Amino acid sequence: MFFLAVSEFTRDVDRAFWIITAICVVLFVGIALVMGMFAFTYHRSKRPTIEQIAGNNTLEVIWTILPTILVFYIFYVGYADFLNMRQVPEDAMVVEVTGKKWAWEYYYPEEDIMTNTLVVPVNQPVKFLLHSTDVLHSFYLPDFRVKEDCVPGREGYMWLKAEVVGTYNIFCAEYCGQSHSTMLSELEVVDQKSYKNWVRGKLEDKNQPVDLVKAVDPESQEMVDLREKGKKTYETICAVCHQKDGLGGGAVEARNLTEKDGWVRGAKISDIYVTLTEGLADVKKGSGMAAFTGIQPWDRFAVAHYVASLGKFDSPEVTPEDLEKLRDSYPTLETGGGIVGPKMDVEKAIRLIAKEAREAGR
Repeated sequence: MFFLAVSEFTRDVDRAFWIITAICVVLFVGIALVMGMFAFTYHRSKRPTIEQIAGNNTLEVIWTILPTILVFYIFYVGYADFLNMRQVPEDAMVVEVTGKKWAWEYYYPEEDIMTNTLVVPVNQPVKFLLHSTDVLHSFYLPDFRVKEDCVPGREGYMWLKAEVVGTYNIFCAEYCGQSHSTMLSELEVVDQKSYKNWVRGKLEDKNQPVDLVKAVDPESQEMVDLREKGKKTYETICAVCHQKDGLGGGAVEARNLTEKDGWVRGAKISDIYVTLTEGLADVKKGSGMAAFTGIQPWDRFAVAHYVASLGKFDSPEVTPEDLEKLRDSYPTLETGGGIVGPKMDVEKAIRLIAKEAREAGR
């Protein structure tokens, strides 16, 4: 969207870019012309003898002061815009962004919604709290000219206010491993009414009770209806590491889903659901798998069925004992609100407790 100003930052950064570019062009052309003029005027064929000049104080003062003023002006142009990017409006809504190999996850604390799709209302300031569960990532929205690193163990932030409804690309701008180039997402900017409808729909999905008997049955009408969605979700998120055909190798130690042996938890639908919900150990070392709680429970079961369908073996049957384990582990699944919230590291929990204690003491 070159030339389309979708936010104030787009205009500010582009303005700074064009100002600096214009200055560079003028200096380049001016210096090149002067060099050409001197080369032509003082060529030895025209002036076999040249007058020696000891110095020119006026000229030296000019070419010292003018570049200094120019450099300070360029600094001002950039720094003024930078300050604006760091001053978050008080009425900004908050979205927590988590980068992990190799996907983005978004949590809306006010609505208690977690999703893999970033949706914001138009003309509403949005503050992004940035985290990483494994390595260094960088949250980059090129259309808005904003980028900020997601550092493990530290909370960063940035903000923006989208002014044009549309869909915009999100990239990871910091090399983060084998599948860095596939760490893609989208920002959907919608009008206020559409945003409220989106939130309402997410809350309904989140709180929709899950019939575990039907959820683990690939032939139930619910799972048949979600079959295509499960495939699409797999190809969007899981195929980054496991490949579309499930053969693995898209990331270090990403398992071959078509083989019967080697499953950490098991190849039952219930086991795959737990893995999608809780992830696997050692993800920080690159030998595990992050949790994908941004996928709603019914959709998570749909993905589990699609993963099972990739196997070159019959998926083990889910027993009544397996269903009881699911009920014990996720007691709200069958009553609604079955999505697991974001996991918080100890350091962040301590910071939040300390912050609340300070505010309470005021």
